[in-house]
Amino acid sequence: MFTPVFGAFLHMKNWEALGEPQKAAGARSWAIGVLTFIVVAAIASGIWAESKALDGLSRIAGLILLIAWYYASGKPQQGYVLARFGKNYPRRGWAKPLLLAVVAVVGFVVALGVVGFVIGLATSVE
Repeated sequence: MFTPVFGAFLHMKNWEALGEPQKAAGARSWAIGVLTFIVVAAIASGIWAESKALDGLSRIAGLILLIAWYYASGKPQQGYVLARFGKNYPRRGWAKPLLLAVVAVVGFVVALGVVGFVIGLATSVE
């Protein structure tokens, strides 16, 4: 839930509300890229569950990805909003984004469970 995917999605919506479609497209690219990384890492960890090297590598890669996202996308939006609105930025509530995030996490876990079940069936048939 609290990954760069969530942050990039919120930033995408903020850029859209601010009338910056090109910057919104950049945030969308970050969201898709990070989501792809998370899905690949989750599948890889399911396949190689006992791999300490994969675990360490995915943790380091995730941290690097978070830092890269923050400095390449998150911080520039913060600066833009501060320069444009100062401390008078019209804020929205957190209820809707958090509800969407919870639904997305539950959907992701269910999808991984289904994929794991199908892979388990396929390997047990062999």
